[in-house]
Amino acid sequence: MAGSSLRWKPIMITTENLIIGWLMYGFASLGLLLVLWKITHLFKLTLVRVWITLSGASFLFQPWFSPEPDGYVAPAIIVAVFSFLDSIDLGVKVALENMVMVLIPALVAILVISTVVVIWAFIKFTTAPKAEKTE
Repeated sequence: MAGSSLRWKPIMITTENLIIGWLMYGFASLGLLLVLWKITHLFKLTLVRVWITLSGASFLFQPWFSPEPDGYVAPAIIVAVFSFLDSIDLGVKVALENMVMVLIPALVAILVISTVVVIWAFIKFTTAPKAEKTE
């Protein structure tokens, strides 16, 4: 046993492995969103539940090209974490900049979701029937 070498050998990513990985990630993310939706039922406002769930979905499902030579598409949150870990030896500031650059589309999506929810709330509350005064 002393002479045997247990080394990690890289596995070639095939199209089948990529599809299986995306399916597993997709089902896990849908399960996470379902749990998030159930947890947000503690909030009485539907708009808050919708905003939290859609924001979570934008972080989980935002695609991004991995920086590898093959350029596979992966979830942005995973690419951001690996980008951070790959560049941590250059300093925390550089690592955070690399991570934020990957997450910018997801942050823009959250900004758009927030704008839509605010407009929806404005329309909902301005068009709500007024309570009649009884004297």
